[in-house]
Amino acid sequence: MFDFSGLLSDFGIGEQQYTGEGADVEKILATIRQRESGGRYEKMTDIKGSTASGAYQFTQETWQSEAKKVPGASQYKLAKDAPKEVQDAVARQYVQSILKESGGDVSKVPLKWYTGNIQGKMSKEAMAKNRGLTPEAYQSKWMADYAKQGGSTTIPSSGPSPTQQASFQPTPMQQSVDTGDLKFATGVNPSIQPTS
Repeated sequence: MFDFSGLLSDFGIGEQQYTGEGADVEKILATIRQRESGGRYEKMTDIKGSTASGAYQFTQETWQSEAKKVPGASQYKLAKDAPKEVQDAVARQYVQSILKESGGDVSKVPLKWYTGNIQGKMSKEAMAKNRGLTPEAYQSKWMADYAKQGGSTTIPSSGPSPTQQASFQPTPMQQSVDTGDLKFATGVNPSIQPTS
């Protein structure tokens, strides 16, 4: 059995850690845990044919790939079989790699988590398997949850800087449509009337 005594400090577990110019990794991890499993580390997905498990709902393929990057984690076949500390360490490492890949753009984390790529591309078959939830809808719900955690995102430009932080909110040119527990930005400015 692997000794996890040094693992917590090696991966900053329990510490406030910032990566990606304003991205708060701990708030990102809390958002993923809540959205994916309600914080249940032993959870196995209820989606038929999926191998997603654990607090972060890693598929078996992604888990095995990412677990190789964290000492001792690859001994667990599925995420749900790993202790909380190991799941957190693997998820933290993966989030940090996503932030690095995206230039610190937190809004890309949910896209990569849900689709496997930061562009949010997803096949119709995969979307159907996920009950029709589009990457954009997942991202919107995720960002709303992240904002509730007090998270902020960077605004990518020629290169994000610590001063380029803003809470995730629709721009003034967008109108929100209330769909119950979530508001989607429609991109419509109600002050502009069509001309004939």
